[in-house]
Amino acid sequence: MKIIPIYYHLVSNKRNPLVENLYTYKDIASFRKDLEVLVKKYDILDLNAIKSNKRGLVLTFDDGFSECYNIIFPILKEFSIPAFFFVNNDFIDNKDMFFRAKISLLISRLDYLSPFTHQQLSYVLECKVTKIKSQILAIKNHDKDKINSLLTIADIDVAKYLAEKKPYLSTEEIKEMINAGYYLGGHTSDHSRLKYFNSLEQEKRIVDSAHDIKTRFNLSYSLCSLPHNDQGLKKVVFQNVSKQIDYLFGGYGLNHQIENNYLQRISNEHSSLRIDKFINRWKVLHHIKRIIT
Repeated sequence: MKIIPIYYHLVSNKRNPLVENLYTYKDIASFRKDLEVLVKKYDILDLNAIKSNKRGLVLTFDDGFSECYNIIFPILKEFSIPAFFFVNNDFIDNKDMFFRAKISLLISRLDYLSPFTHQQLSYVLECKVTKIKSQILAIKNHDKDKINSLLTIADIDVAKYLAEKKPYLSTEEIKEMINAGYYLGGHTSDHSRLKYFNSLEQEKRIVDSAHDIKTRFNLSYSLCSLPHNDQGLKKVVFQNVSKQIDYLFGGYGLNHQIENNYLQRISNEHSSLRIDKFINRWKVLHHIKRIIT
């Protein structure tokens, strides 16, 4: 295991209603502590080092939140370490919002809604009022009409939120980060779970996202990271993708290394362990997995 890719989503000291009901994220002090440990114990690799198959760690960030530019980018420059950012094509310049982010935003507003509005939401969700939150979290991305109905009932204007809050990276911010030496890749156009599509569509979503980013920002490389994980992807998808883009990054663990240019990643955003101890634990688990399979 020569290359260990780590992924984060965002770093912030503030509440973020688009993710606070979905997963935890690092505050600034914790993130800086991670970096202080990592730069002492590992070589942080850039794209050329990855291509040369050097030993070290790769820092990556998914989803393209504005915190990548406002918070993470300045800290990375301070530490003088490279990193990779993966963005959803449709969300650049705040043109649209991830459906799970809409769900989280809706849940964050629940405590401020009237009892009558709660009754309306429970009617659409076909559940008791006490089960509204769990039912909202269970919505799949293909239930767009249901999501839109709930947002309307809760008086949430997503377009207005995007225009005012600008939660995602802009084209100009991305260009500045690229010009500073940081790497950019796709994360599929809309972050849908790939397991809901057939193999041809899975391949297309990955490759199209990577190629669009490469063309849009005039890059010499093409990269993509998988949304969620690699569940539901057959080996043929990885084989075909590997011929069309430079590197594909996963998000499942360290146990599914299918092609040489598929880099499986780990995250300790949910762990209280110091990051080097977390990595060592994963190494042990990975080694055991290889022995018994």
